[in-house]
Amino acid sequence: MYILSKLNWLALPFLVFIALIFIFGISLKKSDLSELPSVLVGKVVPDYDFPPLDGLNKDGVPVRGFKGSDRAHKTPLAINFFASWCAPCIQEHPVLKQLGSETGIRMIGINYKDRVDDGLRFLKRLGNPFDQVGVDLDG
Repeated sequence: MYILSKLNWLALPFLVFIALIFIFGISLKKSDLSELPSVLVGKVVPDYDFPPLDGLNKDGVPVRGFKGSDRAHKTPLAINFFASWCAPCIQEHPVLKQLGSETGIRMIGINYKDRVDDGLRFLKRLGNPFDQVGVDLDG
């Protein structure tokens, strides 16, 4: 009797775990993530102005910052927030360089909460894949 009771207590966590997996699986099948509501759908993007990263040049010409009015172009663009202290930013940088050189996508970089000299050093060391680079010191 004692052994049977002990086996029941050992099996209980396993059965609860299986039940939770089953419930979780059923809930995933019912939900369509494309139908998640968003308060941002249909809203106008607020205007913004990211000043240029001072001292950054491309082909001898200062690289422009990024303003909300720059979105008016009909070409697709990719906006990437980066910082010299960000380890994933360093890892993804070669992919951004490849994307910028092999596609017609305009590449926009926003140096996020970083010192200007650190942002410059980051782009000089790893290369600058961006057509425009703005600065967001405050986040």
